[in-house]
Amino acid sequence: MGSMNGLLVIVGIVFVGQAPAATDNLLEDRWEIAFVGSDRIGFFHTEVRQVNASGKPVIHSRQHSQLAIQRFGQQMKMESISDYFELADGRLYATDSQSRISNEVTRSKGQIAGAGKFKVTVETKGSKVDQLIDWPATVTGPYAQEKSLRNDPLKAGDSRAFLTFMPEMNVVAERRLKAIDKQTIPLLKREADLLRVTETSDKVAIESSLWIDEKGNVQKMSLPLAGLEMTTYRTTKEDALKATKLGDTDIGYQTLVKPDKAIPNAHTASSVTYRLTFDDSIGAESLPEASYQRILSREKNTLIVKEQSSQPTAPNPSAKPAGPEFLDSNTYIQPDNPKIKKVAEEVTAGAKTPWEKAVRLEKWVADNMTNQDFSIGFAPSNEIIETRQGDCTEHAVLLAALCRAAGIPSRVAMGLVYLESSQSFGYHMWTEVYVDGDWYAIDGTIGQGKIGGGHIKIADGSLKGVDANSTFLPIFKVIGKLKINVEKVSS
Repeated sequence: MGSMNGLLVIVGIVFVGQAPAATDNLLEDRWEIAFVGSDRIGFFHTEVRQVNASGKPVIHSRQHSQLAIQRFGQQMKMESISDYFELADGRLYATDSQSRISNEVTRSKGQIAGAGKFKVTVETKGSKVDQLIDWPATVTGPYAQEKSLRNDPLKAGDSRAFLTFMPEMNVVAERRLKAIDKQTIPLLKREADLLRVTETSDKVAIESSLWIDEKGNVQKMSLPLAGLEMTTYRTTKEDALKATKLGDTDIGYQTLVKPDKAIPNAHTASSVTYRLTFDDSIGAESLPEASYQRILSREKNTLIVKEQSSQPTAPNPSAKPAGPEFLDSNTYIQPDNPKIKKVAEEVTAGAKTPWEKAVRLEKWVADNMTNQDFSIGFAPSNEIIETRQGDCTEHAVLLAALCRAAGIPSRVAMGLVYLESSQSFGYHMWTEVYVDGDWYAIDGTIGQGKIGGGHIKIADGSLKGVDANSTFLPIFKVIGKLKINVEKVSS
C-alpha cells in the first residue's frame, strides 16, 4: 500500500469496483491494519492476480479499504475498492472505481483512448461526465511499482520515481521515493530493522514515510493527517478484519486553528487584518487575493492579509464576462435539475439585480438546509436538494447550483472560517458569485447577505471536469502548517 491510499482519508473520497475472478492466478494477497493515534480505524487489503485478456497476460490489482473516523462528533464510514489493470510490462491501461461515503456514490472509470490520451468517465447521482486527459506512455500501475522495489530494493541514499495515476483526483502524478536510513522499528508484535523511505508527490504537498524490509516489502507506513498521523502495519487477515475501535480522536476538531486572540463579531466586522505564518513557503505562495481579501505584504513564510466586507457597488464596464464553466452543469453542480430550477425561479421572483437574487438564494439555503450532517463526504447538488442535509460543502454546492439556475455565474471557494463557539478557525467551503465584473462571496451556512472579516480564502474552482476534486489540493499545502495572529479588527 502506498501513501495515495492515505490521501483518501483526508479528501474523503474512496473507491469500490468489480470483484476479481477466483480462478485467476493469485500473485499477492496482503492485509494492513490502520490506526489514527490509538484509534483502530479499519483495514487495507491488496489483492493482485494475473488474468488473460484477449489471450494476453494482464495484471489486475485491487486495493480495498474500510475505514471509520470521527468528524465533529459524528462517525464517517468509508469503504473503498479501486481496480487497476496493467500490461505485463507494467504500463497502466485501465481503472474502474467507485466511491462511497455514507450514501454518496461516485464511479470513476478510465481507459487508454489512443496515443497520449486516457478517457475518464465520472458518474454521480444523475450526472455523467466524460473527458480525455493527457497520458504519458510511462504511467505504471501499482503492482509494477511494488515489483520494482522488490526486484531492485532501495538502499540508503537511493531515490526512485514513478509516474502514477491518482483516481481520487483523476490526475497523473509523479511519485517520488527517497531512502533515508535503516532503523529498528516497533511493529504490532515485534521489532524489525527496516529501511525508512520518504514518499512525496508533485501534486500533493504531503510527505509520508514507508518502512521497507530487505525484500522490498512495506511493513509500516505513516502519513500526516490534520496534525495527527495515520499509521498502517502489515498483518494477517484475521487481525485486519477485527472491529474498528474509535476513541476520543476527532479529525474535525483536530483541524481547527486557534488564533492568538479571540475576534469579536468577526462576521460583521468591516475588516480583520491577520498575520498568517506557514511552516513553509508553499502555502504562503498559494494564497490568492479576492474582492474581500487583500494581501498587504509577503515576507518569506509570512503574509499580512486584510479580510474585508465586500459587495457590489457599481458595474465595471471593462470587465470580461465569466467563463461558461461557471454557468454550466457538471458532476457536482447541476443548475439544470428541475427542482433546483424551480426553487431558483420562486426565490428570485421580483428581484431587480443579480446581487439581490444571490442574497435571496443565500438566505434560502441557510433557512432550508436544516440537517447539519458531518458524516457526509461531498454530495452533488441534485442529491442535496432532495435531502437538505450536509455540512459546509453541501451548502456551498447547492447555493452555487441555485445561483447558476438563476443565471448568475458561480463557483465554490475553500479556506478557513472563524467559529465563534470555539474561538478558532475551521476549514470551510462557501460560494462566490460573479456580479458587476468581480467575484463576491456569500455563505449559505451564515445567510447574512455578505461576509465580514471572518473568512480566509485559499482556493476556488468551478468543479468542472473529471478532476474536480483536485480543487482541494491547495488545502493540503496549508492544513496543519498554519499559525494565525489577529493584527486589527475594524467594526
